[in-house]
Amino acid sequence: MPPRRIERINDLLREVIAEVVARELKDPRLEGSLISITEVRAAANLQRARVLVSVMGTEEQAEEALAALTRSSAFVWRTIRPRLNLRTVPELRFELDDRIAQDRHFQDLLKDLEGAPGFSEDDAS
Repeated sequence: MPPRRIERINDLLREVIAEVVARELKDPRLEGSLISITEVRAAANLQRARVLVSVMGTEEQAEEALAALTRSSAFVWRTIRPRLNLRTVPELRFELDDRIAQDRHFQDLLKDLEGAPGFSEDDAS
């Protein structure tokens, strides 16, 4: 578990990056997709930060959005730097967060299982 200071920095970075992506980033590849910054994981030395992004839409839209965010990471970094009261602002690396899709897939599997012969509610507990 990261130290409390890093957790606070991660939360602050997530809020500021989400605001910049939503309001200031103009890229046609981001239009029509709902993009959420789900988590930021900064390294302990604050040199780099993984920015986990969830994109609602098709897999193709998610890949396009990730490409657009990756391409504009320097712009996002320059925009957030003056807003943060940090000596070092980490380099940003955007990655797709597939936890929501994995959860949805898991729920679908459970629904399929519930309809299977021989399944009872007592077995699920």
